[in-house]
Amino acid sequence: MRAKVSSQAGYLARIGEIFNRPALFWLLIALAVRLLAGTVLHLYSEAQGFAGFYPLASGSDDRIYWSQAQSLLVGTIPPGIVCPYPYVLSGLFAIFGPSLILGKLLSIVAGSLAVYVGVLAASALAAHRPYSWRDLRHPANLAGLLLTLYPSAVFHSTVLLRDSLILFFGLLGIYYGLRILEDKGNTLVWPGYFLALTLLYDFRPYAGFVLSLSFVLYQLFLRQRAIALLAGLFVAMAAPWLAGFGPFAWQYVNNFINPQTVATFREDVYNIGGSAIGVTVDFSSISGFLLTYPYSFLTAMFGPFLWQVRSQVIAIGLLEALPVLFLLPEWVKGIWRVLRRQEGREGFLLLFSLALIGAIALFSGNIGANLRLRLLPWSAFLIFAAVQFGGRLQKSSGQSGRK
Repeated sequence: MRAKVSSQAGYLARIGEIFNRPALFWLLIALAVRLLAGTVLHLYSEAQGFAGFYPLASGSDDRIYWSQAQSLLVGTIPPGIVCPYPYVLSGLFAIFGPSLILGKLLSIVAGSLAVYVGVLAASALAAHRPYSWRDLRHPANLAGLLLTLYPSAVFHSTVLLRDSLILFFGLLGIYYGLRILEDKGNTLVWPGYFLALTLLYDFRPYAGFVLSLSFVLYQLFLRQRAIALLAGLFVAMAAPWLAGFGPFAWQYVNNFINPQTVATFREDVYNIGGSAIGVTVDFSSISGFLLTYPYSFLTAMFGPFLWQVRSQVIAIGLLEALPVLFLLPEWVKGIWRVLRRQEGREGFLLLFSLALIGAIALFSGNIGANLRLRLLPWSAFLIFAAVQFGGRLQKSSGQSGRK
């Protein structure tokens, strides 16, 4: 009888999480913001002669995805498909008819759901906080505000690109990872983590690899729970295999073990175009790598810097990057606490964010690409920062009350 009551209570708790009030509130706000931004940018794109597509001359991926989806719709598999996104679009178009606006709505909904999941993650980390959910000082509301107004996340959720889906799958994997780290013995969260990780591998393999690796490393060095570590290793082995990359994503990772391969990939794919700023990494020697990689890492994390502005896209990126520089102390304090093993579950967010930025810095010297590629690691860090700020505001208000 007790087991049945406990099972029912667990089920009701899961339902309660889905209808988390801060998460639902920010879902609606994020949806409204993205719908408004999407309408304005679509009209701007048409007015500039881009027919509703990416409203910058350097943008072309959305046109490629559109063309590939059209080919799939008539039964032709076009060359150059690197992810399932064109198949998703073609399935959507098969049901409702080909429509650029419909494809953009998919991105808008995915981007809004990413905010929803991010707020759920912040709520899970701050479940013990005494604030009312209506209080803006609550970490869930701080996370909702930051994620909703994150400029690059808003922009990329209004175009025909896969990045909103990647952000959603990544934050969903992070959320389930945090729930696993709660150590409440609930095995129902493992399937969610497995599914989110598999989808992330499908849409951006290296992000899936970094997420699974971060979870295992956190368990190994900071959590030390044998059962969860073994389960995490199993998921890290099975999810990429299911996504077609072999156990532990070996078939994918093996392609990038050779430094020359990474150097060629960086120069031929991500160090070209109007947003490339000439940030290079020397892969020819260890000393050369140690001297050049830190600048690429800092650029990927905090760039563009003022001296790197060479175009309109880079200038727009500078406006977004400058406020984040004020969060630099949070990175430093968080890293210090992780190294001293003093950080709680939010340390998983920081570890993942740093690791994924580190991966991006290996192959990208393009500011435009960085703005898009770092959506997931920056979002993870914004949730981390919201939890930290919420804790300080709580202590500050508590001290004021005692006075």
